[in-house]
Amino acid sequence: DRVVLVIRRRRRERLVRRPGIRKRMLYGVVRYPERIAPELCYEVASGAGKPGLLDALQAIMDYDFRERLPEIDDPTLIVWGRDDRIVPVSGAYEYEQLIPDTRLEVWEDTGHLPMLERPARFNQLLEEFLVS
Repeated sequence: DRVVLVIRRRRRERLVRRPGIRKRMLYGVVRYPERIAPELCYEVASGAGKPGLLDALQAIMDYDFRERLPEIDDPTLIVWGRDDRIVPVSGAYEYEQLIPDTRLEVWEDTGHLPMLERPARFNQLLEEFLVS
């Protein structure tokens, strides 16, 4: 069983180093898959196919938490990619309206994972937000 896991891990590591496959793996998740480092792609892809993943995704889809968003009483930073194909940018504007004391940043040419797609910009913004 451990041997199978090692073989799968090595196969995945080889696959993510191939730009064409990396692009297909991340298509729809990030705006420019070819810009994501192979090691980071590996980490993102490692969650796929894990036990419970589909159940967790279904639970997220089935649970409407919007009515609870106004209860958030801490300053909130929302960072969204305009080209997010998983959760449309309209969701960001809805969250901004429902969560008090919110700062919304919508980034152009960015997909579902702004923190991975633009890590330096994201980290700088987060640091500024946390010290303000």
